Amino acid sequence: TVVAVKQLSVASQQGKSQFIAEVATISAVQHRNLVKLRGCCIEGKRHLLVYEYLENKSLDQALFGMIT
Repeated sequence: TVVAVKQLSVASQQGKSQFIAEVATISAVQHRNLVKLRGCCIEGKRHLLVYEYLENKSLDQALFGMIT
């Protein structure tokens, strides 16, 4: 499965518990116009968010029906 991964800044002062609370909040929000959060990873100070993958412009097309 192809996914999109966002790495949060290592310089962030956000702690593990704050990150987990944020993940829980993001996971609870579901809307047809939002990409879905598939998971997360915490390894040391590295925090990753894993989202469903949409190719370039496909979100615009999904939201607005635009074909380019």
